[in-house]
Amino acid sequence: MSVSGVSRILSVLFVLLLWGGGAGSAVSVARADAYLDALQEAADDIRVDPMSTNGAAPVTPKKSKPRVGRVAPRVEGSIPRGLDLAGLEGFLKQRYVGSYAFFKRLSDEQKRKVFAAYETRPEIAYIRDQIKQQYLAR
Repeated sequence: MSVSGVSRILSVLFVLLLWGGGAGSAVSVARADAYLDALQEAADDIRVDPMSTNGAAPVTPKKSKPRVGRVAPRVEGSIPRGLDLAGLEGFLKQRYVGSYAFFKRLSDEQKRKVFAAYETRPEIAYIRDQIKQQYLAR
């Protein structure tokens, strides 16, 4: 085979490689977009905990669409009254992830003590303090 024949074959292979790579990257972009959309959807449910800003400028959370079964707006820093232990744990998990991370590590008895504190004073600052005290007492 002559040099020009080999050159032609290499040129065709190069063009096919470029074309195939472009198609593959289109699939990658489509997958990345779906992944980014899923991340954005998950991030829309995250709320900034105002107690953790340490004096920083207040953060205005992004307004999200109302969902069926969502808790009505309330005074900042309060926890809805009338929750059971599982409800309190779910509320912390949804709204105060950092506090929930420590709460879930408590023993059942310690969780009941925090719950008793919630029943007397349903304020997040107070409940956080109770979680901290129980966690440090382990």
